[in-house]
Amino acid sequence: AGLILKLVRASIALRGLEPEEAVQALQEQAKAGEAAAAAQAATAARDFQILGRSAVVQLLTGRSLAVLGEYVRRTATEDPTAMGRRPALFGLLLKLGGHFREALGDADPTGPLKEPEGRIELLPLQRWAEWKRTAVGRHMHVLAEVISEAATSLAACPEDGAALLVVAETFFQAECPVGERQRALKVFRATAGRLREREGSR
Repeated sequence: AGLILKLVRASIALRGLEPEEAVQALQEQAKAGEAAAAAQAATAARDFQILGRSAVVQLLTGRSLAVLGEYVRRTATEDPTAMGRRPALFGLLLKLGGHFREALGDADPTGPLKEPEGRIELLPLQRWAEWKRTAVGRHMHVLAEVISEAATSLAACPEDGAALLVVAETFFQAECPVGERQRALKVFRATAGRLREREGSR
């Protein structure tokens, strides 16, 4: 998914279709019956749809969510008394699940991947793809909060919590969108500092 995202973004950029104004102009040319514009609009619509889908696939298959997120969720729910003892963690897990359902779990808009012969509306597809990209970043931010809280309240000892944060930082460095990466790393490092203080006071 990562390579596909890069190729599709490059395809969109090379055709100058990052600004909404350019997308709207291409749409109008295609509607006016210009054959070259219609062909380019069909390609752009496909790219926008792939861009939105691939962002979600990359999130779901990445190690940050599929490995660390699932580890925290499974470990937290194995203990039936954990919810009462770790309300902050369970609140964040609920927030993570709710955000996925609301922002990432909806159906694709109509586009060439679903209806190859259907009418193409470029601007809604571009906005949808951008919405998915932004939503993935927000999801990673909530996931960082979940992992940080797990390192504090779920790990058996400060050393285990610190180890979880080291793994999380490695995964997020590789997978987190640039816009959220530094925020997530700052959360991890602040939590690691608190764990060191806790260990030092023992």
